[in-house]
Amino acid sequence: MNQPVSSSRPVESLPATDSPAAADQSGKPGSPREAASAARPKRSQRSESWRETIESVVIAFVLAFLFRTFEAEAFVIPTGSMAPTLFGQHRDVTCTKCGTRFACSASEEVHDGLLDPNLRTSAAVCPNCRFPNNVFKEQMFKGDRILVNKFPYEFSTPNRWDVVVFKYPEQAATNYIKRLVGLPGEELKLEWGDVYVRKLGTHMWRIPRKEPDKQKVLQLLVYDDAHPPTELLAAGWPERWAPAQPGTWTHDPATRSFQIDANPAQAEALQWLRYRNLVPSSADWSRVLEAQRVDSPTPASQLITDFYAYNAKVTAPQANFSPGKLPELATEESGVQWVGDLTVSGEVEVLAAQGTLLLELVEGERRYRCSVDLKTGKATLQYLDDRLNKPDPQNPAAEEVISLAGEADTPLNTPGTYQFTFANVDDRLCFWVDDRLVKSVDFDPGSRYPPQEPPIAPTQRDLSPVGIAARGAQVRVSGLRIERDTYYRQDSPPNEREYNWPSSPDELRRLLSNPDAWFTYYREQRYRPGRSATTYILEDSTDGGEDQFFVLGDNSPRSRDSRLWETSHTVPRHLLIGKAFYIYWPHGIPFLNDGKGYPISYYDERKWDERRGQEVRVRSDSPKFSIPFYPQLRRMKRIR
Repeated sequence: MNQPVSSSRPVESLPATDSPAAADQSGKPGSPREAASAARPKRSQRSESWRETIESVVIAFVLAFLFRTFEAEAFVIPTGSMAPTLFGQHRDVTCTKCGTRFACSASEEVHDGLLDPNLRTSAAVCPNCRFPNNVFKEQMFKGDRILVNKFPYEFSTPNRWDVVVFKYPEQAATNYIKRLVGLPGEELKLEWGDVYVRKLGTHMWRIPRKEPDKQKVLQLLVYDDAHPPTELLAAGWPERWAPAQPGTWTHDPATRSFQIDANPAQAEALQWLRYRNLVPSSADWSRVLEAQRVDSPTPASQLITDFYAYNAKVTAPQANFSPGKLPELATEESGVQWVGDLTVSGEVEVLAAQGTLLLELVEGERRYRCSVDLKTGKATLQYLDDRLNKPDPQNPAAEEVISLAGEADTPLNTPGTYQFTFANVDDRLCFWVDDRLVKSVDFDPGSRYPPQEPPIAPTQRDLSPVGIAARGAQVRVSGLRIERDTYYRQDSPPNEREYNWPSSPDELRRLLSNPDAWFTYYREQRYRPGRSATTYILEDSTDGGEDQFFVLGDNSPRSRDSRLWETSHTVPRHLLIGKAFYIYWPHGIPFLNDGKGYPISYYDERKWDERRGQEVRVRSDSPKFSIPFYPQLRRMKRIR
């Protein structure tokens, strides 16, 4: 899929100003100066004003051109290679079953200004409840308009994780936009969804970590409990969050909250509330729409995968919205590769300053924890490694918890309501309270607590990978939200398609509820004979050459980036244009007419005219522009 960036060329006109002629200061009427002035033809004030206006416009064009050349330039994003950071042409969707708002790609549907009826999107699949929403007649919006700062790269080296605009090495007249992940003088590879780098001539691979704030905004939605699929739940589908022990946490479906009260009889035990990744299919939703139950057979929890809602759509020829048969996604579009880097966030109300609150994220054989003493407010980051915890016949519940860092102060020792976020991403734990980073611990190679070495195998615990526990505490949690990190796929150029992965997505999809079998099949396919992990060498300028960079799209399944280029996998320094830094116009939001506005123009499409025996251009029923609308202020922001 081609991922160019269009350049809009804004011109700012400067206002013209009038310059009245200076008054004659010679003094006397009838003077030689006055006579000479009278003898000369007078230049009209109107022609003088026109001349100055033209000069001002020319100067404005020159200044705008110089500003564009050396400082900043505006671009339009036409495709979704950087979604969800930047949107190309897309549809905004509000799920009709759970109310989740999300975007769905539409950049493949229009070519040369004409709508292709065979590629028109009919269904967009919600990332939260997986319901296929009918979007056939929903308006398509243009991509984000962004500003690109050219100045930083004139005098300094680009930083890893910058969003950069550059000239496509295989077609220098085309501008691309990607995220910079590999720097000069490095060797790079993609393994298990992560980027690994090492300095040329060294042996130790490491995951280059994003800045915590950048990492936080790059997460993708897995499940938001504040937007439950009420029809599905009423038909018997289990809640994804549930107490592990009966009689501990109580659930209030109306407020989507869970509460636990201190129980002296259970003061020493952790009382768990756990998330189960119960993912409905289109077939499950079809049963719901036919008023059937969906609790038999009991739904099975699955591994969290690299599902991208932006790409999850069904095109027109495959659409079927009859109540008993909703359209199904292709297997690979539904996500088949396990993601272990997760983030949990929500709201906690501390009802009494006592006891312990514990957050847990599972990744393979490790369970990463943030433990907060609600009496003192001290937070500690810890983990358990199942390989080190051998069963003790005398005390089966005993586990060795490894503390990673000293204590950090939090305000959670005072009754009140707080926002929290706990993340295990890029071999690092981060904990935020009320959007303030409280603690961050890196698992650096060579330290006492090294990261897990790939391949990391999912376990049965990964079917329920997020937990919240209380010991002797009285708290209420709500608004629970699970997100995952970007998963970089190990794709290859078209001339190496026999090595591409995955080769059998249907089988991987079938095994998502069986982590051991999934991993066995995945590893056999990934490391089958003749295939090894591709590494990329990024040269630097120390030997008289040119610095090289490696770039990837945030929307890994739909990005033509360094992985897929055929002649070179790198961007040389001289092709870098600048750093994308601000979304200044994400598209207007129509209002009135049930939030759709009133269309004033429609896309044209080609159709075959049987009578004429040729293609004709006709107006489609797909809106192109609607009024009235207002600016989308929430997405006018700095690009991270």
